[in-house]
Amino acid sequence: MTHTKTFNFVPTFTNLINDILENAPISEEIFGKNNFAKKPVTNIMEHKANYVLQMLAPGFQKADFQIAIENKLLTVSTNVEIAAENADAKKVKTEFEIQNFKRSFTISENIDVEKIQANYTNGILNITLLKKEPTAAENKTIIVE
Repeated sequence: MTHTKTFNFVPTFTNLINDILENAPISEEIFGKNNFAKKPVTNIMEHKANYVLQMLAPGFQKADFQIAIENKLLTVSTNVEIAAENADAKKVKTEFEIQNFKRSFTISENIDVEKIQANYTNGILNITLLKKEPTAAENKTIIVE
């Protein structure tokens, strides 16, 4: 009778890849620590009457958001004190952190800036940008002097 030893390569290979990815020096050297978390992912949808910008930003309160428009630039940011974690706790694994952010979007001339609305529900910031009716160019005669 022959004794055959079998190996399960899937868990070993998975553990090897996870170790490589988690300990790779390029993650902080090239991209900066948690650089991807600083800009929340955003969906932009166009409807007939408006655009809707949906920004995934869990962990904040409604009052934490600042939304401003300056020179055709819509800027969404947060600037809140992020609570320090328990000093005596050792992080075993960290996959996310709540961080302040700032994102800007160029808006077109056909947006009615006075009617922009925002709401925050279940970790998603929704900004509705209403389109304004295009104004017809005024006819005018220019006299050359």
